[in-house]
Amino acid sequence: MSEQLVIRLRAAHDDLVSWVVLTPQGRRVGDIQRGTLGEAAAAASGRRVSVLVPGTEVMLCEARVPIRNHAKLLRALPYSLEEQLAEDVERLHFAASRPDAAGQVRVVVVARELMVQWQEAFARAGLRVDAVYADSEAVPVNPGSLTAMLDGARVYLAPPEGLPQVFDGLTLAQALAVVGGDSPPGHLLIYCEAHHDRHLADYWDELRERGVSVDVHLQPEGGLARMAASIIAQPAVSLLQGEYAVRRSHSALWQHWRVAALMLAGFATVAVLAKAIEFQRLSSELRALDDEIATTFRRTFGDVPVSDYRMQTRQQLNRLRGGGADADLMLGLDALGRSLAQASGNTRVLSLSYRRGVLDLRVRAPDVATLDQLQRGMSEAGVGRAEIQAANPVEGGVEGRLQVRAGGGA
Repeated sequence: MSEQLVIRLRAAHDDLVSWVVLTPQGRRVGDIQRGTLGEAAAAASGRRVSVLVPGTEVMLCEARVPIRNHAKLLRALPYSLEEQLAEDVERLHFAASRPDAAGQVRVVVVARELMVQWQEAFARAGLRVDAVYADSEAVPVNPGSLTAMLDGARVYLAPPEGLPQVFDGLTLAQALAVVGGDSPPGHLLIYCEAHHDRHLADYWDELRERGVSVDVHLQPEGGLARMAASIIAQPAVSLLQGEYAVRRSHSALWQHWRVAALMLAGFATVAVLAKAIEFQRLSSELRALDDEIATTFRRTFGDVPVSDYRMQTRQQLNRLRGGGADADLMLGLDALGRSLAQASGNTRVLSLSYRRGVLDLRVRAPDVATLDQLQRGMSEAGVGRAEIQAANPVEGGVEGRLQVRAGGGA
């Protein structure tokens, strides 16, 4: 994930903005900058861009709408909230969160005229924006505490549950009175600049005397750094929904993945070429081996057509030995003699029969291991496939039946 650029608009018609770059984990990269929207756009290359608009320009509310499809939900919201709004819903733009398990959604409402002004300002600055949030939703929410952020002439209040509020031109005491009446919060977490802290020092003491736990955090450069980190850690409801939703063209998406795709294509090409070269080398070696085998075969057996080296070599050997069953029998007996010589001295053949390339032996051996040794010796001699057909214990050892099939077949 790339770095993020967070830009804060101070007022609808004010071209002066502030911005900050953060890592995906919310750590600040460099100092907070101030200037025009065009200057801020210069820092947007390769970064996700989020814009914070004044919370005084939007309305936050909640609604229960039994619709899961987001597009249908956005179409239904104006009529669900029509009675709560003083302005004609046709002149308003609605954005909403995903419904929770109970079907409750958080809704952000703003004048379409403002959305058009902001979009035109982004376009003039050449700025591609990924999300637009109300800055009141970027105030950190802390469980068990009412969070207050003093930023210029504005007071932001974010309860642990429910909707945040922003007051322009009221003091903190007045804002707290609007929210809680005569009931002060149990714990108040305050973000403010040093001059606010000095000016309100007596008020902090007054709150503490009333039983309020006050925790003051100074923010020397204003509220943007805290808001930006909060909106990255917990994204709010973006206004870019419905007709203002961000639509990425395939060419724009291709720009992000072009380098990776080209590298992948290059690796694939190299791999295919390497395999092709290896195949050519192995094919050449195989042809050389075929030629060498054919030459050796003809040198040994004469100038005869070659189709199956193994079969034809066996046939030629049988022909040279005298051919047929007699050759197989002689080979089997020769292997039997060599195997018996290697086995225990108490091993002896009790009976022997030969029919159609199958040599049946009845053998007495001191143990099964010796019988197994005899079977392996016959097989390794290359006369065919030797198998132990039976092994029965008798006095002084074991009596077994071996079968040897010439050539490994029947």
